[in-house]
Amino acid sequence: MSEIYLTIKDYAFFEIVEKRSRFVAEVFPVKNVNEIRKFLESVKKKYYGSKHNSYGYILKNENVMRYSDDGEPPGTAGVQILNVLKNFNLLDVVVIVTRYFGGALLGKKKLARVYFDAAKGVIDSSYIMEMNLCLKIIIECNYSTLNKIQNILKAFKSRNVTIEYLENVRIIFFVPVNQVNEFKVKILNTKILLTKIVFLEEVYIEK
Repeated sequence: MSEIYLTIKDYAFFEIVEKRSRFVAEVFPVKNVNEIRKFLESVKKKYYGSKHNSYGYILKNENVMRYSDDGEPPGTAGVQILNVLKNFNLLDVVVIVTRYFGGALLGKKKLARVYFDAAKGVIDSSYIMEMNLCLKIIIECNYSTLNKIQNILKAFKSRNVTIEYLENVRIIFFVPVNQVNEFKVKILNTKILLTKIVFLEEVYIEK
Protein backbone atom coordinates (compact mmCIF):
# COMPACT_ATOMS: atom_id res chain seq x y z
CA MET A 1 0.00 0.00 0.00
CA SER A 2 1.41 3.37 -1.01
CA GLU A 3 2.16 5.71 1.88
CA ILE A 4 1.34 8.86 -0.12
CA TYR A 5 -0.94 9.75 -3.01
CA LEU A 6 -2.39 12.88 -4.59
CA THR A 7 -6.04 13.66 -5.19
CA ILE A 8 -8.32 16.69 -5.36
CA LYS A 9 -10.26 18.11 -2.45
CA ASP A 10 -13.42 19.43 -4.12
CA TYR A 11 -15.32 19.89 -7.35
CA ALA A 12 -13.88 22.39 -9.86
CA PHE A 13 -14.99 23.84 -13.21
CA PHE A 14 -13.20 25.17 -16.30
CA GLU A 15 -14.37 26.15 -19.77
CA ILE A 16 -12.78 26.66 -23.22
CA VAL A 17 -14.43 27.94 -26.41
CA GLU A 18 -12.79 26.96 -29.70
CA LYS A 19 -14.35 27.89 -33.05
CA ARG A 20 -17.75 28.27 -31.40
CA SER A 21 -17.49 24.80 -29.80
CA ARG A 22 -17.84 25.00 -26.03
CA PHE A 23 -15.82 22.59 -23.87
CA VAL A 24 -16.96 22.42 -20.25
CA ALA A 25 -14.56 20.54 -17.97
CA GLU A 26 -15.54 19.37 -14.49
CA VAL A 27 -13.52 17.39 -11.95
CA PHE A 28 -14.94 15.35 -9.08
CA PRO A 29 -13.26 13.49 -6.20
CA VAL A 30 -14.51 9.88 -6.23
CA LYS A 31 -13.99 6.59 -4.39
CA ASN A 32 -15.66 4.02 -6.64
CA VAL A 33 -17.30 3.35 -10.01
CA ASN A 34 -20.81 3.88 -8.63
CA GLU A 35 -19.95 7.47 -7.68
CA ILE A 36 -18.54 8.03 -11.17
CA ARG A 37 -21.74 6.74 -12.77
CA LYS A 38 -23.81 9.14 -10.66
CA PHE A 39 -21.66 12.11 -11.65
CA LEU A 40 -21.87 11.13 -15.34
CA GLU A 41 -25.65 10.90 -15.12
CA SER A 42 -25.90 14.29 -13.43
CA VAL A 43 -23.62 15.92 -16.01
CA LYS A 44 -25.62 14.48 -18.91
CA LYS A 45 -28.84 15.81 -17.37
CA LYS A 46 -27.31 19.22 -16.70
CA TYR A 47 -25.96 19.54 -20.25
CA TYR A 48 -28.72 17.62 -22.04
CA GLY A 49 -28.17 19.55 -25.30
CA SER A 50 -24.49 18.65 -25.58
CA LYS A 51 -23.00 16.36 -28.23
CA HIS A 52 -20.36 14.58 -26.15
CA ASN A 53 -19.50 13.85 -22.50
CA SER A 54 -15.99 12.41 -22.64
CA TYR A 55 -14.23 11.38 -19.46
CA GLY A 56 -11.24 9.78 -17.80
CA TYR A 57 -10.74 8.46 -14.28
CA ILE A 58 -8.29 6.63 -12.03
CA LEU A 59 -9.32 4.80 -8.86
CA LYS A 60 -6.80 3.87 -6.18
CA ASN A 61 -8.55 1.08 -4.28
CA GLU A 62 -9.96 -0.64 -7.36
CA ASN A 63 -6.63 -0.18 -9.19
CA VAL A 64 -8.41 0.80 -12.39
CA MET A 65 -8.24 3.57 -14.98
CA ARG A 66 -10.77 4.10 -17.76
CA TYR A 67 -11.70 6.65 -20.38
CA SER A 68 -14.40 7.27 -22.97
CA ASP A 69 -14.43 9.38 -26.14
CA ASP A 70 -18.25 9.33 -26.15
CA GLY A 71 -18.48 9.55 -29.93
CA GLU A 72 -15.46 11.77 -30.56
CA PRO A 73 -12.77 10.43 -32.94
CA PRO A 74 -10.66 7.77 -31.17
CA GLY A 75 -7.69 9.19 -29.28
CA THR A 76 -8.94 12.79 -29.28
CA ALA A 77 -10.90 13.02 -26.04
CA GLY A 78 -10.95 10.42 -23.27
CA VAL A 79 -7.32 9.36 -23.54
CA GLN A 80 -6.27 13.02 -23.49
CA ILE A 81 -8.19 13.52 -20.23
CA LEU A 82 -6.63 10.37 -18.77
CA ASN A 83 -3.14 11.57 -19.77
CA VAL A 84 -3.69 14.75 -17.76
CA LEU A 85 -4.58 12.73 -14.66
CA LYS A 86 -1.46 10.63 -15.15
CA ASN A 87 0.70 13.74 -15.63
CA PHE A 88 -0.54 15.12 -12.30
CA ASN A 89 -0.23 11.69 -10.60
CA LEU A 90 -3.82 11.94 -9.39
CA LEU A 91 -5.90 9.10 -7.94
CA ASP A 92 -9.59 8.86 -7.02
CA VAL A 93 -10.49 11.52 -9.57
CA VAL A 94 -12.79 11.70 -12.59
CA VAL A 95 -12.71 14.50 -15.17
CA ILE A 96 -15.69 14.91 -17.50
CA VAL A 97 -15.44 17.24 -20.49
CA THR A 98 -18.74 18.16 -22.12
CA ARG A 99 -18.69 19.49 -25.68
CA TYR A 100 -21.30 21.64 -27.36
CA PHE A 101 -20.53 21.42 -31.07
CA GLY A 102 -20.25 24.86 -32.65
CA GLY A 103 -20.57 23.81 -36.27
CA ALA A 104 -16.89 23.93 -37.28
CA LEU A 105 -14.69 20.82 -37.44
CA LEU A 106 -11.43 21.18 -35.54
CA GLY A 107 -9.46 18.26 -36.93
CA LYS A 108 -8.13 15.44 -34.81
CA LYS A 109 -4.90 17.11 -33.74
CA LYS A 110 -6.58 20.35 -32.68
CA LEU A 111 -9.47 18.51 -31.03
CA ALA A 112 -7.06 16.40 -28.97
CA ARG A 113 -5.20 19.52 -27.86
CA VAL A 114 -8.41 21.26 -26.77
CA TYR A 115 -9.56 18.25 -24.73
CA PHE A 116 -6.13 18.03 -23.11
CA ASP A 117 -6.15 21.78 -22.34
CA ALA A 118 -9.67 21.62 -20.93
CA ALA A 119 -8.75 18.76 -18.60
CA LYS A 120 -5.51 20.46 -17.56
CA GLY A 121 -7.37 23.70 -17.00
CA VAL A 122 -9.85 22.17 -14.59
CA ILE A 123 -7.07 20.40 -12.64
CA ASP A 124 -5.14 23.67 -12.45
CA SER A 125 -8.32 25.25 -11.06
CA SER A 126 -8.74 22.59 -8.37
CA TYR A 127 -7.13 22.12 -4.97
CA ILE A 128 -4.68 19.21 -5.08
CA MET A 129 -4.00 17.60 -1.73
CA GLU A 130 -1.49 15.04 -0.52
CA MET A 131 -2.89 12.09 1.39
CA ASN A 132 -0.64 10.29 3.86
CA LEU A 133 -1.16 6.79 5.21
CA CYS A 134 -1.42 7.11 9.00
CA LEU A 135 -2.04 4.85 11.97
CA LYS A 136 -4.93 5.76 14.26
CA ILE A 137 -3.89 5.72 17.92
CA ILE A 138 -5.78 6.26 21.18
CA ILE A 139 -4.04 7.19 24.39
CA GLU A 140 -5.57 7.59 27.84
CA CYS A 141 -3.62 9.34 30.58
CA ASN A 142 -4.12 11.42 33.70
CA TYR A 143 -4.33 15.19 33.49
CA SER A 144 -0.87 15.80 34.92
CA THR A 145 0.85 14.11 31.95
CA LEU A 146 -1.21 15.72 29.18
CA ASN A 147 1.30 18.46 28.34
CA LYS A 148 4.18 16.00 27.98
CA ILE A 149 2.16 13.82 25.63
CA GLN A 150 1.07 16.82 23.58
CA ASN A 151 4.73 17.79 23.11
CA ILE A 152 5.49 14.31 21.79
CA LEU A 153 2.52 14.47 19.40
CA LYS A 154 3.74 17.81 18.04
CA ALA A 155 7.24 16.40 17.51
CA PHE A 156 5.80 13.61 15.37
CA LYS A 157 3.43 15.95 13.50
CA SER A 158 0.41 13.97 14.61
CA ARG A 159 -2.76 14.68 12.60
CA ASN A 160 -6.39 15.30 13.54
CA VAL A 161 -5.75 15.35 17.27
CA THR A 162 -8.93 15.11 19.36
CA ILE A 163 -8.84 15.43 23.16
CA GLU A 164 -11.70 14.25 25.36
CA TYR A 165 -11.68 15.44 28.96
CA LEU A 166 -13.25 12.62 30.94
CA GLU A 167 -12.24 10.97 34.20
CA ASN A 168 -8.90 10.55 32.44
CA VAL A 169 -7.80 12.40 29.32
CA ARG A 170 -8.52 10.51 26.10
CA ILE A 171 -6.46 11.52 23.05
CA ILE A 172 -7.30 10.30 19.54
CA PHE A 173 -4.77 11.06 16.81
CA PHE A 174 -3.02 9.81 13.68
CA VAL A 175 0.72 9.29 13.08
CA PRO A 176 2.25 8.76 9.60
CA VAL A 177 3.08 5.07 9.19
CA ASN A 178 6.72 5.80 8.42
CA GLN A 179 7.04 7.33 11.92
CA VAL A 180 5.04 4.78 13.89
CA ASN A 181 7.97 2.62 15.05
CA GLU A 182 9.92 5.65 16.22
CA PHE A 183 6.79 6.99 17.93
CA LYS A 184 6.26 3.69 19.80
CA VAL A 185 9.83 3.72 21.06
CA LYS A 186 9.52 7.33 22.17
CA ILE A 187 6.16 7.04 23.93
CA LEU A 188 6.88 3.69 25.58
CA ASN A 189 10.40 4.57 26.72
CA THR A 190 9.38 7.79 28.44
CA LYS A 191 8.46 7.81 32.09
CA ILE A 192 4.97 9.09 31.29
CA LEU A 193 2.30 7.02 32.97
CA LEU A 194 -0.31 5.93 30.43
CA THR A 195 -3.64 4.45 31.45
CA LYS A 196 -4.13 2.97 28.00
CA ILE A 197 -2.63 3.01 24.51
CA VAL A 198 -4.33 1.34 21.54
CA PHE A 199 -3.02 1.05 17.98
CA LEU A 200 -5.91 0.83 15.53
CA GLU A 201 -6.39 0.86 11.75
CA GLU A 202 -4.39 2.56 9.03
CA VAL A 203 -6.21 5.33 7.14
CA TYR A 204 -5.31 8.08 4.69
CA ILE A 205 -5.26 11.59 6.17
CA GLU A 206 -4.72 14.89 4.35
CA LYS A 207 -1.25 16.27 4.96
